[in-house]
Amino acid sequence: MFRLLTIAYTVLVVTSVSAFAGQGDIRVMARVDTSNVAVREILAQWVDSLSTWRSVSRSATYDRTSIPGMPDGVVRDWFSQDVDVVRTYPPTVLSIEPHGDSWVVRTMFALIDPTSFHVIPLGILRTTFVRGEGGFVILNPLDVLRRTMDSTQVGMILYRHRPSVIVREDAADSAVQFVEQTAGRLDLAIPARIEFIITESRDELASSLGLEYFAFPPTGLSFPTSGVVLSGAGSPFYAHELVHMVLADDDSTHPVIREGVATWLGGSLGRSPDDVLNDYVNERDSLAVPSLTELFTDIDLSQDDLYIVGAALCKRAWEQGGASAIRSLLEARSTSDAMLRFSRILGLDPTDTQETLYQLVKLAAEPVAGGLK
Repeated sequence: MFRLLTIAYTVLVVTSVSAFAGQGDIRVMARVDTSNVAVREILAQWVDSLSTWRSVSRSATYDRTSIPGMPDGVVRDWFSQDVDVVRTYPPTVLSIEPHGDSWVVRTMFALIDPTSFHVIPLGILRTTFVRGEGGFVILNPLDVLRRTMDSTQVGMILYRHRPSVIVREDAADSAVQFVEQTAGRLDLAIPARIEFIITESRDELASSLGLEYFAFPPTGLSFPTSGVVLSGAGSPFYAHELVHMVLADDDSTHPVIREGVATWLGGSLGRSPDDVLNDYVNERDSLAVPSLTELFTDIDLSQDDLYIVGAALCKRAWEQGGASAIRSLLEARSTSDAMLRFSRILGLDPTDTQETLYQLVKLAAEPVAGGLK
């Protein structure tokens, strides 16, 4: 039976054990050779980093400002938003092994089922360390992948792809036109440059960020402030994430608005905006839709509710006030400000119930006179 060792000795820990209060200890498998000086140095640095990244309080807002590919953003956004993950089951360092001139650390993140007590793996993160001038540094796995890829420029979009992949001209041209039309529609600046990394599957996308396994791999991902899109669908056109590129200057807006606009204009998971709204209406009754207050305050809100009800609100705002109404919404940063702006534009009230939002989504799903969607 494998034995887990809890880090609790000062020779290995850069920060004190008290720094892990409320988070759980960082655990280390017995196979990690702590008699090796390099392993001890890497382990101390890694434990300190994990504790810092996971100390951020849970929020519905992803940290999208980190350097694309670096593990701090992955740990914070993929494994630390759920308080149960942070407190119930700490990260487990599975191994630290040499690999050529580098060292590879594998770390598991998991949950424990509260009923059966079975371990539910969420992901295994692969992190590569190399010796730098001041000690060990982490290699960015996305940079490593970039060095193996070819590039193709189409308009403002620089595509990166495997040498075996041919970027379809029609889809790439459609992507450029979509970006230009979306910016024009909202009266926003057209992005000067977008880096679009094409991967062939969700697992390859996750791997490009250092994840050897992830329970819920995404089909697309973006880092708007860095101008980077990752597609896990093998396609050069991913509308939802390209909308985020147009909204890059307002990426810190409230997530109901940010994701709502991206879903209203770009759909979700490869589905068109119309299909997303219609499917939501057809699959839910009014009591399964969040109230206005729940939409903005429930930390356990599903992604469908956040994206699709947000899309309906943004679409209705557009129909009421056009581009200026959307730009006003994009200025909202806090929950109260976002709710206030929707109230002014749509006449909503914080006491509005599930039925109110259900009817609003139904209305948003209906065709608009003249075909303007």
